[in-house]
Amino acid sequence: MWGATNMIRFAGINWFEKTGGPLNPGRNYWTKDPDKLWVDGEGLHLTVTKKKRLFTQYDCTEIVSENKFGLGTYIFETETAIQDISPGIILGMFPWGENASPAHGEIDIEIGPDLTYWGYPKGHNVVTTVQPYTKEGHAKSFFIPPHIKTLTHRIYWRPDEVRCIVYSPEEIYVRWLYRGMVKNEDQRLHLNLWRLPRRNPQNSHVVIKDFKFIPYGGI
Repeated sequence: MWGATNMIRFAGINWFEKTGGPLNPGRNYWTKDPDKLWVDGEGLHLTVTKKKRLFTQYDCTEIVSENKFGLGTYIFETETAIQDISPGIILGMFPWGENASPAHGEIDIEIGPDLTYWGYPKGHNVVTTVQPYTKEGHAKSFFIPPHIKTLTHRIYWRPDEVRCIVYSPEEIYVRWLYRGMVKNEDQRLHLNLWRLPRRNPQNSHVVIKDFKFIPYGGI
């Protein structure tokens, strides 16, 4: 689990480090090993590492914000090309609340070279979601050229809608609008890198360069 004994600082914010397992997503094991989860001048480093114990196991990484941000604009800057993420691994950036409803009040931007596990078209590598993703109009997948390394991801969480945009310095690749209310309850921000169930990926490493939050001001 995550708690005050496992803390890391990134983007001027305190974060809990998730440990233990098997835990969701993916019924994975989670580590705070500083060789697998760390912050330096490049940003936040998240990894997935294959381990050979009594059986094949993966150590995944996740941090959870100490703060609860609520309505506003979430801005993530990543510095990893999608082609450098192994198929079967997902990068997630999302508010999620233990007691929020429905579906934990989860708003996702998720990235991975193979999203067919959820039924999205082969070749699509980013999905924007207001959970539950199985409801019509709650999710849409997109294609980003997999060699693009520098991306900015924005979630605009407003009282009656959610917008997601993903773009490079040269081009906008994702524009998505969900019309509906996502309750502002106990959601904290989660950043994770994890293995999909029944997949056997190679080790992967992602850099999140920065995160910023702009509180909603009624505009």
